Amino acid sequence: MATQELIDERPDWVSAFVKGMIRSYWFVRTMPDNFVYLSNLERRMRNASFDPEERTIVLSCRTPDHCEEMPFPIDGMPSGFENYLQEWVDLGELDQTDAECLQQSLRLDITRAAYEDLASRPELQEQIARAKEVVERIGF
Repeated sequence: MATQELIDERPDWVSAFVKGMIRSYWFVRTMPDNFVYLSNLERRMRNASFDPEERTIVLSCRTPDHCEEMPFPIDGMPSGFENYLQEWVDLGELDQTDAECLQQSLRLDITRAAYEDLASRPELQEQIARAKEVVERIGF
């Protein structure tokens, strides 16, 4: 999420952030290679939390298979967003007009451009191939 002002004034920052997000999805789903690193990172983050309950939550990435199966989109595109908006409208938590405004505010062009840039980089072809293999095997 970013303000229109930030998008207009610092499009390079917004693009860099989205590219980093997409690559982090690939990183999390590269298992078992990154399992120990991710598990230790989550443990450190939970131990450093000011919320005592945060320290007792089960790790989100319990096994390499579980990490790999997390529903991170290969291209960073939000899937099912329209369904979430409609669900909130149906539950009475969001007005239909507000839902339509949120839908219109999605700037998927930024995400598409970020993915296309990453996909065109020769040095990232191995990572993209790995991510595509996971998507084909798991289904998302």
